[in-house]
Amino acid sequence: MNQPDYSTFPTLKTPRLLRRRLLLADTPVIYELRSDPEVAVLTYSTPS
Repeated sequence: MNQPDYSTFPTLKTPRLLRRRLLLADTPVIYELRSDPEVAVLTYSTPS
């Protein structure tokens, strides 16, 4: 079985979405979202 190659990460861009590799600079926003109880309900996760 082939191992996945994560050395490159494709960017997907549409009018409503930008999917890209996460950056360390994204940390504060991710923390804020993960700490929001309303987001937790929608994503079935526990707030950090």
